This record gives sequence, C-alpha cells and structure tokens, in this order.
Amino acid sequence: MLYTSFVFTKVGKKALKRLQDKLDLKVSTTDFIGDDYFEFGGEFTDEEIYNLCCAVTECVVSEVICSTVKTALFKTIGEFNSDEFMYISDIINNAEFVKEIPGRMYVYLKMNHSVNPIGFYMFMCRDIDAGVCQRTVDEANRILEINERTDMIQTLKYFSDMSPESVNRVVIFADSGRIEIKECIPPRENIFTEYSSSETDVLAELVSLNPESIEIHGKEEFFKNEISSLIEAVFENRIEYR
Repeated sequence: MLYTSFVFTKVGKKALKRLQDKLDLKVSTTDFIGDDYFEFGGEFTDEEIYNLCCAVTECVVSEVICSTVKTALFKTIGEFNSDEFMYISDIINNAEFVKEIPGRMYVYLKMNHSVNPIGFYMFMCRDIDAGVCQRTVDEANRILEINERTDMIQTLKYFSDMSPESVNRVVIFADSGRIEIKECIPPRENIFTEYSSSETDVLAELVSLNPESIEIHGKEEFFKNEISSLIEAVFENRIEYR
C-alpha cells in the first residue's frame, strides 16, 4: 500500500456533496476542509485507488465535462432545453473515451501519489476534452436534424390535411431503392400525366394529390429509400403494402 491523496480546489457544492456521500461508503480516511477546498488521503490498495478514481471522475470531473458540453451546445444550438442537455450529457458520460479517465488517473497516481483531478483532466486529458466537444457538436447537429425533420413532417401533414385536392388511390412501385408513382385513381386529366421520380417530387406530388389511400408495391425496396419514413410519417394509416 502507498499513501495516496486527492486534492481539490474550487469544487462545486453539488459535486462535493455527491463525492462525500460516495466516499463515506468507500473509505473512512477523509479530511474535508471548507466549501471550496478539500482533500483526502490514506494508504489504499490498488483496487481501492481505482475505485476512488471512478468515484472522483463520476462526481467531480463530470462537472467539468458538463461545463464543456454546455459551452459546445451554446455554440452549436444557441438555446437548448434541459432535456436536450441531459440527453447529450448521458451520451457523453457513457462514451468510451470518457470511461478512460479513471484508468488514466490511476496510472498517474501510481507514479505521483497525489492528484488534483480537475487539473489532471484539464491538462492531461485534453484529447478527451476535445472528444467531448466534438461528440457534443455531432449530437447537437443530430438533434437539429431531428427537429427540422419533425417540423417538416408536421408541415406536410398540415398541407395534406388541408389540401382540397383528393383522389381515391395512388399506386407506387418501389424497385432497387427507387420510388415511383405509377398510377392515380381516378386519373387526373392533364395533371401529373407523367409523375416525377425524384424523392422530393414524389413526396410533393403525394401531398398535392392527397390520396385517401396509397398502394405500395415492393415493401422491402420501399424501405431502402430514405424518403419512405417521411411518407409513412405524413400519411400514416393511409398506406397499404401489396
């Protein structure tokens, strides 16, 4: 056993309280000093040291990571709600590169016997912090895409519900990932005599035709096309697969 100490400065009160609660269950040789500074130390086994590194990472270093997440979110989304923040924070905290922190801290302690976890993260885990930033930006952009997609679906559903044009049935054939409108029942004279085959145009024409039902041939091929999920979301129970 070697004497090992953890030194903290300017730790948030919530993080301090969480760490105190965890340490009370794991070790008895703690020496807390004031609200903004505390340290604890003792002679621990290798397993105890690693478990302490895990507890410190979860309770204290995670606060720094959350700050990084918030900063990256502000730069990417601007305004974000608590659900979005918690969703991304959970993803980050469970990321493999974040799980490396306790192991790195353990190795550092074995060599130096004392560590300031926040300073250790800021200066010895810069690659992990960069990974936190990048992953946050990626997840934030994904949320933006989902929000944009949701808004588009709601808009298309609105136009579909409000459109005065309505036909009994539209027949769609899907083949090799390609979706084409083949028939409109009853036929519309001088309108859509040749249907467009691009994804965007197919969806636009379906909204314009506002069919009571959509008959789709080639279900497996239909789902290979990205536009299929939008068609399903907009027209829901009007779709029939043949």
